[in-house]
Amino acid sequence: RSFPFKIDTPGKILSQKIHHALLDLPETYIEEYRKNITAVSAENIAQRIEDHFSKDDLVISVLGSKESTLQQIQQQIQPDQTIVVDYQSLITS
Repeated sequence: RSFPFKIDTPGKILSQKIHHALLDLPETYIEEYRKNITAVSAENIAQRIEDHFSKDDLVISVLGSKESTLQQIQQQIQPDQTIVVDYQSLITS
């Protein structure tokens, strides 16, 4: 929901137009942005992700209190695939 703030002044619009020109995006990119975003479906996103990423290569990192997050995480993934690393072991002196 932050896109409108990227184009709320003439200077920001010009900046976006220059940025899009450098990226070789169409001149109508800003005008059609919302329409293009709403045209994307969850299925389309899932397919694009599957085209580039394998579930076997997926690693999810979560930083938080073991007591408050571990059980919630293990409800979503297989518990035997959960590795808990104490943050203090990552600190080097």
